[in-house]
Amino acid sequence: MIAQVVTGGTRVLSDRIVVRITAASGESFLDRMIALVEGAVRQRTPNEIALTLVLSAFTLNLSDRSVSAIADGPEC
Repeated sequence: MIAQVVTGGTRVLSDRIVVRITAASGESFLDRMIALVEGAVRQRTPNEIALTLVLSAFTLNLSDRSVSAIADGPEC
């Protein structure tokens, strides 16, 4: 008996099951789903944008302070 598909949860009622792969490499349903997920682009939310701006401001502020502290020399 040759079936058209093998589905998850298929029960094997005999001592073996033979599966023939007919999809070319990279063209299966799973490959297409992975490509869709990897290529998905979504817009950032307003909260994510605000957080990026705040973290950037803190980073610049702290880096400016460390540069000026180095330029002033050690405190004695």
